[in-house]
Amino acid sequence: MSRIALQSLVTGKYVCADLENAAKLAADRPWRNEWEIFELISLDGSRVALKAFNGRYVCADFEQQARLTASRSQILAWETFELRTVTAATASTPAQVGLRSVVNDRWICADLTDGGALKASRRWLQNWEMFRLIPVE
Repeated sequence: MSRIALQSLVTGKYVCADLENAAKLAADRPWRNEWEIFELISLDGSRVALKAFNGRYVCADFEQQARLTASRSQILAWETFELRTVTAATASTPAQVGLRSVVNDRWICADLTDGGALKASRRWLQNWEMFRLIPVE
């Protein structure tokens, strides 16, 4: 496990699990505090899970149009993502990555038409679907 923050390439803002909004994830924070920190849990191969500061795992919730929420108590298929490194980290820049839901085979998007809401809804991996993966100590 490692502690990380995710920063959307398209919004330039950090991903937050907002407890004041049912722990829904959105790339809408200009800062990085505890709500914007996740544990990156390696599973098998390139598969990972994300655990938010509230102790819950991030889920692609298909009852909410594939919206990501930090609301699950265990890691099952809906809480599993494929992590793809697009640009490797260097000494001065973090890696750029995409995350794909294993349940619906869709890339996670920071949806600018919905306040930066994270959704597992895209068939492609372009700027709206890419994040900087920033290690946090």
